[in-house]
Amino acid sequence: MSKTAVITGATTGIGAAYAGRLAKDGYNLVITGRRKEIIQKLADDLSKQYGIKVDVIIAELSNDNDFQKLVDVVKTKEDIEILINNAGFSGYGKHSVDIDVAEHEKMIKVHQIIPIRLISIIVPGMIKRGKGNIINVSSLGAFMALPGGSVYCATKAFLFNYSWRL
Repeated sequence: MSKTAVITGATTGIGAAYAGRLAKDGYNLVITGRRKEIIQKLADDLSKQYGIKVDVIIAELSNDNDFQKLVDVVKTKEDIEILINNAGFSGYGKHSVDIDVAEHEKMIKVHQIIPIRLISIIVPGMIKRGKGNIINVSSLGAFMALPGGSVYCATKAFLFNYSWRL
């Protein structure tokens, strides 16, 4: 039987590393990112090297229409065993009051709301099948205050604490 992993923010870094490892372990992948050429190359390379299927969703997850593209694909998968909520971005290097509130809201959505939504969509299938794992990528910022990073640290602290209480 096939098995699938969903990874947000898989273009580079931690997300791409998870994609590579899970592909090596035989997982089909659903991966998201914003940079089409980079993530598509990753998908093509992993598919060729490991003989797996990779669905690429080009998405800015703070955008409801883009998020819905991911949801539409995820809902077609009946074998999701792993969800990795990795999408995110760091602070702005400015004082919090100098940043447009819409940017704060975007960060809150990507770091908190999107992971909760994906968990609510994917976990019922995991429970039904009796197996599954969720990894919510947080940050050391969850445990400290960083200059210009008040919202970033707060969102990562939320994600860390939410993960412990799932």
